[in-house]
Amino acid sequence: MTHAAAGTPAPDRPLSFAHRGSSARAPQNTMAAFERAARSGASGVEIDVHLTRDGVVVLMHDDTVDATTDGTGAIARLTVAELRALDAGSWFGPGFAGERVPTWEEFLRFADREPHLEILLEIKGEWGIDAVEILLAPLAPGGAFAHLAPRVIAQSFWPSSVAACRDALPSLRRGLLVLDLSAWDPSSAPEVTEEEAETYRRGPLRFAAVDEAIRTAADLEAEMLNPMGSFLASDPTLVDRIHAAGLRAMVWTLNAPDAWALAARSGADGVITDDPEGYAAWSPS
Repeated sequence: MTHAAAGTPAPDRPLSFAHRGSSARAPQNTMAAFERAARSGASGVEIDVHLTRDGVVVLMHDDTVDATTDGTGAIARLTVAELRALDAGSWFGPGFAGERVPTWEEFLRFADREPHLEILLEIKGEWGIDAVEILLAPLAPGGAFAHLAPRVIAQSFWPSSVAACRDALPSLRRGLLVLDLSAWDPSSAPEVTEEEAETYRRGPLRFAAVDEAIRTAADLEAEMLNPMGSFLASDPTLVDRIHAAGLRAMVWTLNAPDAWALAARSGADGVITDDPEGYAAWSPS
């Protein structure tokens, strides 16, 4: 198996990307989770971004702060100062009390210190060109972190957001995420809420078949088509077809040895996992 991404995994396993950091062992999308991921052997980290009311990019999965902080409300209605005052760690465990919601700039400073890590930058929802330009300004020529741009892959479930990244910074690497709506249920994908799934059903990402998603990714000049893990069990040739289109496949979110083994057998280029430390300790049979 040949891998084009950073890192030096064993030849019989895909690369690993820490989903929201090492989120099985530290509060997701916090610096504690990212610092732990950097020591886990992962080849990269996956993060989620949103814009605050005052136009600052911050890291969080949901569009509200309710689930992972001691606050309430929509990120888009809060200032960065209000967000930074929240405790983003105690919900996970008392040892993480006082963890803060990171800003994009704070994360980029961390990434600058960890040159072995690639960054899967997930854009939640449909972002227009103006919002994407705010997000990508630090990576654009002349930006404070332009030197990190080759390590960043912007991805989204929304093709329009991927297209906005292409238009704002054509040199930036891009990926398209695809959700298996036909197989979705809370036990197979607990990180996807029913509300989110309904949004995807109503929204622009309504692929009749995964091959439509492959064609869309190619049309967007993406380098990745990143499918939900349930696709691999129902469609054994999926990764082969993704590769045939000139794309790489990073499969999400895989947290158990049987899922990791299936990804390895399928020829997946990477796995996105909450537990990169467990993955590093796993021995393919």
